Amino acid sequence: MVRKRRVGNLPRETKHLVGRHEELAQVARLCGRSRLVTVTGLGGVGKTRLALRTAAGLQSHFADGAWLVELSSLNQGRGLPYAIGQALPLTDETTRPMSEVVAEYLADREILLVMDTCEHLVEDCGMVIEVLLRAAPRLRILATSRRPLHLAAEEVFTLDPLPVPEADAAGAGETEADAVLLLAERAAEAVPGFTVTAADRAEAVALCRRLEGLPLAIELAAARLGEWPLAELNRRLADRFAVLGNTEDEDYEADPHWHQALRTAIGWSHELCTPTERLLWARLSVFAGGFDTEAASRVCADGPLPGEEVPGLLQALVEKSLLIWVPAVAGERYRMLDTIREFGAFWLRGLGEEEAVRRRHRDHYLALAQAGDAAWRGPGQVAWRDRLAAEHANLRTALDFCLTDGDGHTALKLGGTLWFDLFARGFPKEGQHCPDRAPALGTACESARAQAVWARGLTALAQGDAETAGRLAGILREAVAEDTDPALRRRPSQGRQSLGRRSTDAGRGSGRRGAAPVADGRV
Repeated sequence: MVRKRRVGNLPRETKHLVGRHEELAQVARLCGRSRLVTVTGLGGVGKTRLALRTAAGLQSHFADGAWLVELSSLNQGRGLPYAIGQALPLTDETTRPMSEVVAEYLADREILLVMDTCEHLVEDCGMVIEVLLRAAPRLRILATSRRPLHLAAEEVFTLDPLPVPEADAAGAGETEADAVLLLAERAAEAVPGFTVTAADRAEAVALCRRLEGLPLAIELAAARLGEWPLAELNRRLADRFAVLGNTEDEDYEADPHWHQALRTAIGWSHELCTPTERLLWARLSVFAGGFDTEAASRVCADGPLPGEEVPGLLQALVEKSLLIWVPAVAGERYRMLDTIREFGAFWLRGLGEEEAVRRRHRDHYLALAQAGDAAWRGPGQVAWRDRLAAEHANLRTALDFCLTDGDGHTALKLGGTLWFDLFARGFPKEGQHCPDRAPALGTACESARAQAVWARGLTALAQGDAETAGRLAGILREAVAEDTDPALRRRPSQGRQSLGRRSTDAGRGSGRRGAAPVADGRV
């Protein structure tokens, strides 16, 4: 039998999945009979890993592949259609709403869409999924969420923690001991050669039972076996349960399933970090998707956290299983699991630093975008394309922060500077989002406004929107004639002329597409 080639963007698995054989089979069966399957469960139980492993097993059965849409970095539901469109291999240069474009792309394709981390956008995800399922009869969706989406087509699979043997069990079969197997495997990464022997098996079982079989909690504990033997680790964790297990705070009221064992394991890991490691953990929570060492240093370093210490602290957090090291073409990157990020964000708010660190995050990515803009026409264009693609979630987060914070000036600067990333990489729809919203937030300097007009005009051209492009060309000519900003005047004159010329040419022969409104013409 000839196997179909695998098509999609599923990430390469970096760690062995322990156990979950029956769960994988059940979710695969559900995906075979239902068009929407949602894997639910508390934070840290392993929903994403189970969904990705299931999708990888089913990938070859879908003619048009399996595609992952990561939603954890989205703050608002309006970005959902863009996130789906960017995950798929589609290109659209029209003015139609992105939801229509995605629905049309999926309409005649056989695809498995994995929508990961839906819980903070349940209503928006529900509306978009209903539209897509109606439009695309061969589409199937596998979602992960801490709570169901409550759709008629949905089948819910609740993922429980790993099985743990009874405390007095003399031996363990492969299935019942999955939690202990996970502990042993992750501990061997911290202590090469580590195994659970007959002499210390009772301690291992007690530890896993205390952590109630939660994979993330077990992995956090296993990372500490490089410092203490199993019996000492168990004793220390038992002591911390009494202190941390009763913690009640308003931040967790939105998630009634926030588990005592997970809260205790994360809180204990937090206690065992050095003060500078805790501070870095909190500040890193502002990043979305991932980050490199340079970004971490520029955004997180100041005062009690010197920049030269950041690389070593990042490695220390990796060793404690609080960060995940991700090899990349342009150099190493790091990412944080959502549950770890949530804990860090809670402490960042408690420190009263959230606003300041988010502003540094915004400023760093504005500077990065400006550097990419300046270098785009040089020999490093491909490298900058790859770098900005890797930082897309952070750039979007920085833009959203500006718009939410009412900072229209910086929003226009960042949105206008990102023309090369959004226009040249084929995302003109997202390129119109910021310039269309930012003017309503307040006054911006003329150079920032003119730059945004130029960028918005390019997206209009890419979408065949001759009317909007022509109107913006007139506004731009006036703005550039009056502006003295050298950065704007360095914008090649052929680019400004092209905006006017191409909008005129498009208007003569096209008239096919309507114009998109641009904030009452005030951009």
